[in-house]
Amino acid sequence: MQALDSLTREKEGAVKRLSGRGKQGRKGFTLIEVVVVLAIVALLAAILTPLLIKYLDDAKIGRAKNEALVIGTAILNFNKDTGVWPIYAAGGGGTAPPARTDATHKVLRTNDGTNADVNSSVDASSTGANTWNPSSNTDTYENQLEKNTPGGSTAYRTSGQFAWKGPYQSGMTGDPWGNKYYSNVEHLQPGASNRVVWVLSSGPNRQIETSYTVSATASGGAGGSEPGGDDIGFRIR
Repeated sequence: MQALDSLTREKEGAVKRLSGRGKQGRKGFTLIEVVVVLAIVALLAAILTPLLIKYLDDAKIGRAKNEALVIGTAILNFNKDTGVWPIYAAGGGGTAPPARTDATHKVLRTNDGTNADVNSSVDASSTGANTWNPSSNTDTYENQLEKNTPGGSTAYRTSGQFAWKGPYQSGMTGDPWGNKYYSNVEHLQPGASNRVVWVLSSGPNRQIETSYTVSATASGGAGGSEPGGDDIGFRIR
């Protein structure tokens, strides 16, 4: 019996010793280990953050190119159906196409977004002629291409030859940087000089650097074959 009690006490002692060792073996991180981990995290953040920012910037540029293309395609489809460009202040009352002498707009813009700044090197006037932000004679893409309410007025006709068959686009928004898209449709007016016409975003710097009035035969940036500065656009003509 004494031998059995002795054996039991020895087993209990062994269990306690093993339990104590387990508790002693569970240690927290040392200060040096914490510092090393934080240094590694900071290093990874320094490496990955510029890559992430560039990825987001590239995604915005890609979106702007695609949206300008979509708006430009809608304008071309409008012209194919109606035989006119989306420039008129009224659509002829739904019975006849607009006459060549009817009132027209200079600029189309998205309703969404804020007005972009315009670089003075390409547009010295903020409200006068040859400007991306005229004080009058403007309309929205939505009125012309989506709602068939040109200038908020009478519609283009919707039946017969050369009828409005839209909507040509819906759900239009401003560009990825919060500014409007623009088209200098003044140069599509009957009898207008042969000028470059754009669907244009002011790009990451939110400033239009593309000339409003450039010959359609011009080459190079600032309004020729490519938009100026970091502007992003689709060339209609």
